[in-house]
Amino acid sequence: MTFDWKRYNELAGFLAKNPADADLVEACQRSAVSRYYYAAFNHAHAYCQAKLRYKSEQRASDHSGVRRALKGHNGMVALQLEKLCGWRELCDYRDEVDNLPNLVAEAAYASNAVFSLLKR
Repeated sequence: MTFDWKRYNELAGFLAKNPADADLVEACQRSAVSRYYYAAFNHAHAYCQAKLRYKSEQRASDHSGVRRALKGHNGMVALQLEKLCGWRELCDYRDEVDNLPNLVAEAAYASNAVFSLLKR
């Protein structure tokens, strides 16, 4: 059975709103941003393969490849993915992330936009 990437979107929302305890709030928020990105990216990746004949390399290069494929088809989706990718990198690699609660909200909006704009 094919995984429904919308479930990652739902997990991200759950993580953002339901940290296990107060010590995990930042970790859950950072993880939420990462899950929002991967939910949107994998949905867009599958869309590009099905609708745009994108040839996946199953490598890290697909992250930029999908955005390039979408620029000519739906530039707004490419822009949302670009923002999400940058935010994910901040949350996964930086010791300090400014205004994390707002970043989580922005990531939720961007990921939901990708799902709304790319109907399969």
